[in-house]
Amino acid sequence: MTVQNHKYNFSIKREKRKLACFSEREKNRPKVNGKEFDGMHGLNTYDYGARQYNPVTGRWDRMDPLNHKYYPFSPYNYCLNNPVKNIDPDGRAPGPGDFFLTLDDAAKDFGKYTNPMSIKNNREYATSFYKMTNDKGQEGYSYTQPNQGGPTGATSLKFISRDKKSGKVTASKTKTAEKAVSTGHSHGAYDEKYGLGNDVFSGLSELWGKDHPKERTKISNKSTDIGSSNDAKLQDYVVTPSGILQNYDPSTGEIRIVDTNMPKDDHDKNKIEDIKAFYGKK
Repeated sequence: MTVQNHKYNFSIKREKRKLACFSEREKNRPKVNGKEFDGMHGLNTYDYGARQYNPVTGRWDRMDPLNHKYYPFSPYNYCLNNPVKNIDPDGRAPGPGDFFLTLDDAAKDFGKYTNPMSIKNNREYATSFYKMTNDKGQEGYSYTQPNQGGPTGATSLKFISRDKKSGKVTASKTKTAEKAVSTGHSHGAYDEKYGLGNDVFSGLSELWGKDHPKERTKISNKSTDIGSSNDAKLQDYVVTPSGILQNYDPSTGEIRIVDTNMPKDDHDKNKIEDIKAFYGKK
C-alpha cells in the first residue's frame, strides 16, 4: 500500500495520490525527509527532534539553538530559506549536503550558494569539500556549511577558528568520518582599493603576469591563498566578486578558470582577460 505525495520546495503537500486503498488514518507516519508527521490538534508539523517544522510558513516553531552561527538569517528560518540546496536533518544546523559527481560541480554549487551572501555581507566564507557516497552507491563530493570571516584578509587553512583581530576566515571542518579533499572560499564584495586583487588568488603579486607554476608551489606565506593551499597540500577554489570561479592545485602550481557565470558584484569591472593576464595566460 503506497501513498504518493507531490510537494512544493518547503514540503507543503500539493496533491496526494492513493495507489492502494487503506484506512484514512495512515499508518505510515514518516513523511518528508523521513520525519514523523504530527497532525495532532490540526497543527500538521514535522518532528525534527530539536524543533517542529511548519511547511505552511516554511518556518520552525521555535528559535534555532545555533542561531548565533547564522546571524544574517532569521532564527526561525528553514534551511537558510533554500530547501532546494540545503538540508537540516535535526532542526539545528542547516547547510549544504547535496551530492555532486565531480569536485568542480560541488565547487560551482558552493559559488552559487555562497557568493550572493558573501557580496551582500562583504564577508569571506570558506568551506571544505569531501568525498561521499550516495544512496545509489555512486562516489562523489559535497561540502560543509561555510564558515564566515571578516571583510578583508586571505583564507588560512591552518587554524580552525576565525582570527578576531584580522577577521581572516578558515575553512569549516568536515565530520570526523570525512576527510577534506579540497577547500574553497569567497572574496566578499568588490573593494576599489584592491583593484584586480579582488579577483585573483592572493600571494602572487611577485609573479604578476608570469605563468610560473613551479614558483607558485614555493610560496609559503600562510596568510595568503596560495601559501595556505601549499601548506595544507589541498586544492583550493576561490569565487570572486567578478563572478569567476578559479582552482589552484598546489601539487602542480596550475591555476584553472572553472566557471565565469557565478553571481557577481555589479561594481566589479575587472574582465576575464585581465585575470588571465595576471596569471600570465592568454
